[in-house]
Amino acid sequence: MKIVKLTFLLVFAWGFGVAQSRQSLDSLKHLLAIAKQDTSRVLILVELGDSYRNSNVDSSIMYGQQALAMSQSIKFFRGEARALRVIGLTRRLLGDIPKSFELLFKGLQIAEDKQYLFEIERCLSAIGDLYYEIKDYSKSINYYQRARKINAATQDEAFGANLDLVIGRHYRNINQLDSALSYGQKAYTKLTFLKLADSHSFLFMELGSTQFKLGNQRTAFEYLRKSIQINQKNKRHRFISLSYNIIAEFFKEMNQPDSCIYYAKKGLVEAQAIDFKNGILGASSRLAELYESKDSKEALYYHKIARLANDELYGINKVLDLQKIISNEQERQREIETTRMAYQNRLKQYALLAGLGMFFLIAFILYRSNRQKQKANNLLHQQKEEIQ
Repeated sequence: MKIVKLTFLLVFAWGFGVAQSRQSLDSLKHLLAIAKQDTSRVLILVELGDSYRNSNVDSSIMYGQQALAMSQSIKFFRGEARALRVIGLTRRLLGDIPKSFELLFKGLQIAEDKQYLFEIERCLSAIGDLYYEIKDYSKSINYYQRARKINAATQDEAFGANLDLVIGRHYRNINQLDSALSYGQKAYTKLTFLKLADSHSFLFMELGSTQFKLGNQRTAFEYLRKSIQINQKNKRHRFISLSYNIIAEFFKEMNQPDSCIYYAKKGLVEAQAIDFKNGILGASSRLAELYESKDSKEALYYHKIARLANDELYGINKVLDLQKIISNEQERQREIETTRMAYQNRLKQYALLAGLGMFFLIAFILYRSNRQKQKANNLLHQQKEEIQ
């Protein structure tokens, strides 16, 4: 009975929208050990993969691959879409963006084919994150908004709050700070109502970033310290790295190099703990730049780290692979749109034919009625003449 309840919860409350309230790792491992149904095992494996994503990427990929293999063997398409998303997001952290896109597009295709709204919503959001990472902000916001439309149907308030946060991040990035603050406040209101705000590290990280941009330094630090405390407790190295890098960038803009170096180094250590390539690149690039005028040896050291991370993220082969994968997905979307338009045109044709058929039927009924009326009048006229 416990496994059945867990399966129900994982089907309808999956994704990083419930990251703050998910079962502990020990509880999930215990449930995995006693689960009897393969579908339940798949859902638990996916949840384990998602739980490890920000703290241990090797474990995340291992559980994701197990979930994918089992899903494919029993033709559990919902589980397959979820597993592809988890593996795809983890590959993103390791710097393999083309592979991440490939896996997420495949997960989205399965979810769309089967009309799994929850999985569609989460895959769309994850793809939006990828486009954000490669700085294609127009496509990023497009996928976030598509996910938000699906969220209106799923009514998953927790995940909806996360979508508000990433949309707010987009507006902050293009310096529309009023919109960024508005979306951040929406997310805070939703998570407070759900009693998730106090443990939601991503919320505080995003609020802190926006407050920095608005010039509210004290409030920003409070939010970011709160985010770091939550993540340190749960050993989420990725989010800790991101928070430290945000603080480092702020000190860089304030022309306080020593403080910037201090926090950038802390961010680099956290990123290297899970081989988080984007975090490594951001922190090492910042350190290399700052050390150029202070210590050439240190500057060279961090330049080498940054160059290696950049090559792994954006090397020529990665760029070519990425272009090919995105082109294939665009072609698939065009085919879907063509099929949709053809279907709508057929419906219009059927409606037109049905309308014409109805018109001719009514015309025939009126014609027949008129003929009968004429016959009746003629008969009545004949009878009248006979009587006269």
